[in-house]
Amino acid sequence: MKKTSKKKLFFRVISYYLLFVLVSSGIFVSYTVLYRGKTEPKTDAVYTNTDAALYTLKQFSDIACQNPIIEEYAFSDNTDHLNWDTYIIPGLKATRTLDFGQTGQAALCTSMTPQGLAVTEDYLFISAYCHTGEHNSVLYMLDKNSHRFLKEIVLPGRTHAGGLAYDPIHHNLWVAGRERGVAQANYYSLKELEAYSFEETKSPLKYTQKYFLYGITRDSFLTYYDKALYVGFFTTDADSVIEKFAIGEDGGLVEQLDREWGLNMKVPVAEDITMISGKAQGIAFYGDQLLISQSYGVFPSSLRVFNHLLAESLRDHQAEYNYLFPCQLEQIYVDGDTLYLLFESAAYSYQAYVPTVMDRVIKLDLSFLNSE
Repeated sequence: MKKTSKKKLFFRVISYYLLFVLVSSGIFVSYTVLYRGKTEPKTDAVYTNTDAALYTLKQFSDIACQNPIIEEYAFSDNTDHLNWDTYIIPGLKATRTLDFGQTGQAALCTSMTPQGLAVTEDYLFISAYCHTGEHNSVLYMLDKNSHRFLKEIVLPGRTHAGGLAYDPIHHNLWVAGRERGVAQANYYSLKELEAYSFEETKSPLKYTQKYFLYGITRDSFLTYYDKALYVGFFTTDADSVIEKFAIGEDGGLVEQLDREWGLNMKVPVAEDITMISGKAQGIAFYGDQLLISQSYGVFPSSLRVFNHLLAESLRDHQAEYNYLFPCQLEQIYVDGDTLYLLFESAAYSYQAYVPTVMDRVIKLDLSFLNSE
């Protein structure tokens, strides 16, 4: 009898413990993923915040340097540089934008999620979308040299704005988009971006030019290279593609009649299509190398390096190297011999449950590609 009673007591304790774990896990997931993903915290802010979302510079360095590549190639020799060569991602606490579908009165969004990154001669641009879908997406414009936040640029609609690309010949900033279920590549002239003032207009900035891309499922990320725009779309597991679109002398995409889509008008048609693996978030060219950032959920991100002149495809097994980085790496951008890394993990919707939160853009010396 005693042995039976002890056995029953043991199983009862185990049952209560498992029930406690199950309920606690459910509460944690409900709050960190479901609740924070669908709600925005209240704020007393009036303008877009320019301070770091979570960490001091020293705290951020300690966290980021847990990754050996970041420690050696981003922080080892730059502690005497401005902000240790990092850029605070603005607007993560509050971003001045518009309630979707409204104009004339500013609204504050507290769930902006950074996605795209581009570097020009004088500026650094970051795109972000409202995670709850209540507000217009934005661009953050930062001074490249002083690292100072200059202004927010409100985009038309709630586009994911998953990628940015800068054309240094025509001085246009390309933004990945989607309208009526069709992928888009749209651009702003740099002059229009410089002249725009949300303070004055309280309206979104219309694109200088818009292009519908009927031959690709989504425009999830993009980059500029050698007078062409490279566009790809994100998948969780299945293979995907990168498509190459030529840029004409006028700075726009080259268009032609394409009867395949049943359209009696000229549209951009891909010059080349290359297969890639899933989970791709960004691409960047560096000489004969092509870099692809991959991430999904709380798992470590990958940076795969290919020789784009020799590789038969850009699937994972064709990569020459694979480097691991903290989770939720989004767009990457090459500027000279520097690689910029943008993460989305510091967004309100994610920061409570991801293992590593990165609330700054990091600059890496690209010599790490030749270190092996």
